[in-house]
Amino acid sequence: MWNPDLFHDTLYFAAGAHEGQYVPGQNYSYVVHLIGVCMESLRATMIEPADANLVMQCSLLHDTMEDTPVTLSILTDRFGSQVAEGVLAMTQQEGESTENYLKKIVRQSKEIWMVKLADRIWNMHAPPEHWDQDKRKDYHAEAKIILETLKTGSPYLAARLSDRIYAYTKFIKQ
Repeated sequence: MWNPDLFHDTLYFAAGAHEGQYVPGQNYSYVVHLIGVCMESLRATMIEPADANLVMQCSLLHDTMEDTPVTLSILTDRFGSQVAEGVLAMTQQEGESTENYLKKIVRQSKEIWMVKLADRIWNMHAPPEHWDQDKRKDYHAEAKIILETLKTGSPYLAARLSDRIYAYTKFIKQ
């Protein structure tokens, strides 16, 4: 079971870090994405054994190093090295290949795999309207690679992502 006080502390930190940011192509706060990923991944911890606090914290913080000025040092000081290293693994560097990015995640515990699966599940809703067909196809193909690489981390989330990948085909013109 996850700790509600830890949830609140982590959520407030993440909300402050992402202040003023919006979900791409939408007019609502980026915090909606973070909570969506958190709820998706926490649902899996109710079905499959995992450290729910680690999953919860990494879900809420997974984009802080990628999208905000938050550093590894700040996360380590505030949340400890396990959370900070998990977030670092999920931080894709500009120009980094999907293969190298996923290698970083694979070296982490299955909880980090679960967060990445939940993140992609959440992101497989309708793509932003400004994405062209090539971008949509690339995103779809990348989701398949993520699924194939991380599916053993959570059979439940793998099945959810597989369903989302299938449903996403309606956004791709053949």
